[in-house]
Amino acid sequence: MSNSDPTLFERLAKVEPAKLARLLVELAAQDQTILEQVQFLLASGDTTAIAKAVRSTLRAWKRSPRFIHYQEAFAFGEQLDRLLDSVEDGLLGPDPALALDLLEEFLQSDRWILERVDDSAGCIGTAYRRACQLFARAAAGVASPAALAERIALLVEKDDYGVRHSLLEHSPNFWTMKRLHGWWIAGESKRLKGRVRGVTACPC
Repeated sequence: MSNSDPTLFERLAKVEPAKLARLLVELAAQDQTILEQVQFLLASGDTTAIAKAVRSTLRAWKRSPRFIHYQEAFAFGEQLDRLLDSVEDGLLGPDPALALDLLEEFLQSDRWILERVDDSAGCIGTAYRRACQLFARAAAGVASPAALAERIALLVEKDDYGVRHSLLEHSPNFWTMKRLHGWWIAGESKRLKGRVRGVTACPC
């Protein structure tokens, strides 16, 4: 809402809903960002619809060939945050398993997104680190610690852009000394060794 017009909300609230709906449809047809926001608005309260909107948005981002320059990166970072908001607010409580799957897909999108964004300011990386934190919250109680530890390790092992390592910081309880030793023996520890330092392993 514009600070220069504090009555805008009140005046819009008096407009016929059908007119506002037509305006949103027209704007969404012209702007992908508005379309995404409308989809999330319509999906509110419906976990299946939220998941569909999240996946649709991720697919659109992956397919887009457009490079996002520094001046546009902040706005795109806000788009990432809005998507994470929809997962946190709409799925984390009612369906943490679905939230976990979507957050994993979000983290795996880094190889498409970060290749075409000038993230000199770090706002895109910040969104991915937030996704790591949400992943850990969704993971609690969803599956066995062993299965989750392997899932996290596979994500971190392919952390080519340095935005997934926060999973280790936010998920220390999944890392017993026995599991860590297993990854060392398997050779997976080459990418994890420097990142697990300082993480307190829970008792085996």
